[in-house]
Amino acid sequence: MATTVRTPLSVRLRRLCERAGPALVLLAAVPMTLWMWHRHAGVVGGVGEAVAVRVDIAAPADGMLVAIASVGPEPFDTVLAGQTLFRLDDAPLAASLNTLRATIAVTRAELEAETARWRQDRQSEERSQEIARQRLAIEVQDTRLDLLDRRTAIEFDTIELRRVEQSIVALEQMFDQRVEPEFTLNQERLRRDALAASIESQRAAFDDAQAQHREAVARLAAVPGAVADDLEALLAPIRAAVLVHEAQIAELEVQARLLRITAPFDGVVTAVHARPGQATTSGASLLSLASEHADAIVTYVRESNPADLEVGGLVELRPVRTRGGAVTATIRKVGAQVEPVPEHQRADPTRLEWGLPVLIARPPDLNVRPGELVRVRFR
Repeated sequence: MATTVRTPLSVRLRRLCERAGPALVLLAAVPMTLWMWHRHAGVVGGVGEAVAVRVDIAAPADGMLVAIASVGPEPFDTVLAGQTLFRLDDAPLAASLNTLRATIAVTRAELEAETARWRQDRQSEERSQEIARQRLAIEVQDTRLDLLDRRTAIEFDTIELRRVEQSIVALEQMFDQRVEPEFTLNQERLRRDALAASIESQRAAFDDAQAQHREAVARLAAVPGAVADDLEALLAPIRAAVLVHEAQIAELEVQARLLRITAPFDGVVTAVHARPGQATTSGASLLSLASEHADAIVTYVRESNPADLEVGGLVELRPVRTRGGAVTATIRKVGAQVEPVPEHQRADPTRLEWGLPVLIARPPDLNVRPGELVRVRFR
């Protein structure tokens, strides 16, 4: 009598899994695949790069660079917006101001001489209204010269004040290093305060002189008649000289503003191309400055991955170097044409790729350094 051997339950289960397993996996994979396809449909992914402002600071004029402190700006130095990086030597400007002051004095002397001669010729005349008109015409030119004198003095003292401020910066560093005594530093500070007070006083006097000039012009306009031909002939060269002086002082004021070279924004010095003591020319690069924080992300959408990109569209950003969560950002700008993709953003640096550039605003909660790669996903 044959004996029936029953197959163990574990063997039967294993055989069932071997036969039915592939079918079950396939059945489970189909809905999973459909779900993933639906989730990623229309999504274009890529890699972007955090970008920051980087500029070359150029010399605004020809001149000699002078040191602001004992040590000039160096690579990796952090600077603040408005901080003075370099100064151009102000000696030529000071010499030009002195020359202008001398020529203004000559013009004033000529006006006084012509006025004395005219008064001597007219002292026997009794036409009081005409004499008053001629005197007002002379007073208008005299007040114009007074304004020029005061503007020149203000510019001269302002240059000297900047020199003293520059000296104070250097002395403070030397005092910290115990090279200079505190007495020398305090003397320069007192000199700075005195110059600042003098400039303030001169500006108040300049405002008063402006008011006097406007009053003289108004009084002359209120007197009927014209200036006598002989006086007009005397004043014509004076007027021409005053116009030249006004143009000269305006030019020197512009040159004075160009002496100080400042940082346009907070950043880090990446390269120094010139040193104090060197002569420079207008437009020559002095140093390179880069902002410390990236303000945008630039990515390139490849030609093989078209997407409907619009300004204001949403994207997801995720730093490559960290495993942090995705951050939502918005598209700021879309490029007008397809361009070569930078080597840093290519999967294979030796293979040339093309793409449409897209600028994405950096969200405040995305912590990336300039130059870092960021994973980008467009919706």
